[in-house]
Amino acid sequence: MSMLVGLIPGSPAHAEPSPDQTTRKLVPYVISDPDLIDHPERVSEEFRKNLNLDNLGVKPATADGPSESTRARPRAAAAGPES
Repeated sequence: MSMLVGLIPGSPAHAEPSPDQTTRKLVPYVISDPDLIDHPERVSEEFRKNLNLDNLGVKPATADGPSESTRARPRAAAAGPES
């Protein structure tokens, strides 16, 4: 399961806008971390505070591929019950 997020920072992009139009940059993220997918409010709040998701360990997607995650993955639970 993945979550696709397109975030637009509050400040205009550095492109030259026309006199009557503001240009903004869309920052795409493809998030596959189950914890962040289950708690999208954490993603929204982090972006509101910092205009990026670096503190969550998620880098923007690029033309070369989806977002990179630097978050530690939880270990899979053991197949059987512990004795």
